[in-house]
Amino acid sequence: MSTWVPDAVRERVLKEIVDYAKDADAPTMEDAIRYALSKDYAFADEGFRLFIDAHVDVALVIDALGPSCESMGVSRVETILNMLPDEYAGLTTAGRDHPKLSDTRGNLILLEYREKHGKVTSFTVKGNTIRVNKHYPPR
Repeated sequence: MSTWVPDAVRERVLKEIVDYAKDADAPTMEDAIRYALSKDYAFADEGFRLFIDAHVDVALVIDALGPSCESMGVSRVETILNMLPDEYAGLTTAGRDHPKLSDTRGNLILLEYREKHGKVTSFTVKGNTIRVNKHYPPR
């Protein structure tokens, strides 16, 4: 978003992102997400669908998902994760695999949320990688 746009207008756009940005390109949406992150703004799940459909950078989508998890709830977060590439979609199912994610703030917040709600057993950070320990499927 332009630095010439007052904060009140920016915040109004964020609240109604689906209406205002439905025809915006990915870089414009990425700017809006960066601004939202600077303000700890939480998006609704419709905003994430818009970002994913516009091919916004996945790392930025995950960064924005962190502050939104609690207000969205577990099932909506899983819906969003299932719309993302395999390493994120794989976090929604039990299994003996160990997904690996980049060590980023967004991924850590997401995994802490998933662990808090019993959706992953644990995770460890080693170097630039987070190794996720998922629940095993019931036998």
